[in-house]
Amino acid sequence: MYWIGNFDGKHFVPDDIKARFVDFGYDFQAFQTWNNYVDDRVLMIGWMCVWDYCGLVPTRPWKGAQSLVRELSLEREASAIILVQKPVKQMEKLRSALKLELDKTDTLTARKMFRTNKVRGRSLEIKVEFKPHAKTKKVGFQIRSGEKEETIVCYDHFKEAVYIDRAKSGIIHKKMSLVDSANVVLQNGTLKLWIFLDWSSVEVFVNDGRQVITNLIFPQNDSSDEVDIFCLGHEAEVVSLKIYELNTTWEKYWNNNTWGGLTDNLKKVHIFKMNSIKAHSNLTEVSDSNYLWIFISVLIVCYGLLLNLLCRSFSRYF
Repeated sequence: MYWIGNFDGKHFVPDDIKARFVDFGYDFQAFQTWNNYVDDRVLMIGWMCVWDYCGLVPTRPWKGAQSLVRELSLEREASAIILVQKPVKQMEKLRSALKLELDKTDTLTARKMFRTNKVRGRSLEIKVEFKPHAKTKKVGFQIRSGEKEETIVCYDHFKEAVYIDRAKSGIIHKKMSLVDSANVVLQNGTLKLWIFLDWSSVEVFVNDGRQVITNLIFPQNDSSDEVDIFCLGHEAEVVSLKIYELNTTWEKYWNNNTWGGLTDNLKKVHIFKMNSIKAHSNLTEVSDSNYLWIFISVLIVCYGLLLNLLCRSFSRYF
């Protein structure tokens, strides 16, 4: 949640008492900002998980991840000032290939599924602008799509909302929300979606970042990597579309000598058909040392608690 107002260094006075969502997805928590960044941009990052199931997500040896770094700004919309979030411009450096670019407006109908030239990928950046017609019901994407699996990013014209539907996205914990949505107002009759898809996450920036939805997904099948555009009801126009394949940042850093012995142990994440996500690794030595540090940490905590109790007991006599 966030509030808009004035802060003098000690006191915050809100413009109104209305609380607004920073992110409409279930998997965006504990966000933090950088202080005094070099070019005066306000940058934010969040934890992509939630306490309800953070220890139960099908990943190892780690649990959870961070969101994309987002640049924050304030813009006036109607009679209110709102928070606007956009991926930092440095994300452009991760683009490896332009997989698809629409050079003219295309029309979608209920009888036509735009197959995006069989674009496939697990890490993609999708920028699209839709123009729904008055009778359009829904228009959007099926991503990480394959046999019996799909994640839907869609605009519901009648409900005036963008949503992520992960009911068929793969491994779903019972506490996971299946559908997360944000109310959306079309800008001059069009809708802009900026989607960042990664191996186990989807971040959707709506209308230049006026709304954002973040969700975790855990497809089980290696073949679940297709991207399709669909339209239900009356036709809708695809005004512009670009799909980029994104490079990983892992290899660059894992191959750096500063990571020492971990370089050969931790490799890129791979999804298996069994109900888990594993890292290709040989972590025996790392795991043993981790257990030792955990044991030492527990001893230190116990010693601190005991010392605290003793101090309180002796304080009665002084």
